[in-house]
Amino acid sequence: MSTYIRAVVAAKAIADKYGIPLGDLVDTFADIPAADVVEVVRCRECLCYTPVDDNNGECVFLNGKHLYVVPDGYCYLGELKEGAGNE
Repeated sequence: MSTYIRAVVAAKAIADKYGIPLGDLVDTFADIPAADVVEVVRCRECLCYTPVDDNNGECVFLNGKHLYVVPDGYCYLGELKEGAGNE
């Protein structure tokens, strides 16, 4: 998984706007730790999701138990359906 932002792109935008040497900003951004993020899967894009109506669905991920979820919900345990992609 990539870092939360593209440090070089951000540094270039700041350098251009404020006239700061790009090399200084790239070094500064490199020293900043990456955000603690986890990739997630939206319910509507998950293999375990079955739509019930336009606003609700069911998830059968854990032990076959049915959990009611919303399409825009998400979790870190899901698996993308074929052809689906995170937004």
